[in-house]
Amino acid sequence: MGIAGRLVRDYSIPEAILWRWEPPVPHIPPELLESSIFLYGSQRDAESGANWGGSGVLVGFGAIKSRVHLYAATNTHVAEQCPVIRLIKHSKGSTEPYILVGTADDWWFHPDGDDLAIRSLGMWPDYAVSYVSHRLLIARDNVRPFMLGPGDDCLMIGRYINHDLQQFDRPTVRFGNIAMLPERIYQEERTFHQESFLVDMRSHSGFSGSPVFVYYEEPRNRWGGSDGPVSGAMGKTWLLGIDWGHLPIWTDIREGRQTVGRAAVSGGMAGVVPAWKLRELLDEKERKMERSKAEEELRDSPEGAAVLDANTTDEFDRFNELAKRLVAVPKRDMDQSRGNES
Repeated sequence: MGIAGRLVRDYSIPEAILWRWEPPVPHIPPELLESSIFLYGSQRDAESGANWGGSGVLVGFGAIKSRVHLYAATNTHVAEQCPVIRLIKHSKGSTEPYILVGTADDWWFHPDGDDLAIRSLGMWPDYAVSYVSHRLLIARDNVRPFMLGPGDDCLMIGRYINHDLQQFDRPTVRFGNIAMLPERIYQEERTFHQESFLVDMRSHSGFSGSPVFVYYEEPRNRWGGSDGPVSGAMGKTWLLGIDWGHLPIWTDIREGRQTVGRAAVSGGMAGVVPAWKLRELLDEKERKMERSKAEEELRDSPEGAAVLDANTTDEFDRFNELAKRLVAVPKRDMDQSRGNES
């Protein structure tokens, strides 16, 4: 947590004058927001942004400079019903929605039944979209003392639906904290015990498939210079996993003193499939062969010979260590004479 923040008067105890420390909401890079995607049941719904669907995230493998092999990731239960993708594409210095039609057959589901699905989108110019590098997926080894644990800050990026059930391409951000390290949590609708982080998320149901990130802050002058406001900024950030739903709290419905039924209400506790489950799906033999074949075809093409860069791996390693960026989004108009800098 960054040192920036403010002291707020606490009036909950009128007999005393107390102050509490209130940390700031961190500045979130727009590239992180634009890595999220939206899923619909049909092309018509995707084009109009109508009706409930789900959320997801783009994950990229960048083995060749300026090219990235993209995967869309979401829940199995979302992809089965809403296989059509709407994403944000960069074009001529602006952004615009882009629709990828398809069916549930275009998606691969986790072989062990985990609530995860991916769809390969093939090779893309990496300036065309925002994505999360596969190197930023939390590994099981990260869950150990002094690395990752309860209380760590999280944020979730998902759909925003207005009262007319219209979706906007500007995703919403919800904040919370890790409440419990992974345990097997029962998914009633899927009759499956899903290994899950529990995240105390200030959110509600309807965000299935949303990426959940764990992050640490660093103090930063948000406007630049020496006299601007000091605020928290995204420091180290990783993909914690994919939200599969919110655990309900059951409460009695009463008429007077008599209990006449029970109702489920949101308790704000989100179940999150760990990112290492997503890694397992991405690292299946078929997926690796697919990426290898695509890279070979690009290398053998005239275009591939122009963009091939032997130092790409070092560049991505260096990127992974930088605290200020999560998603690699080079500019739309890249200067070829400068070696396609990103």
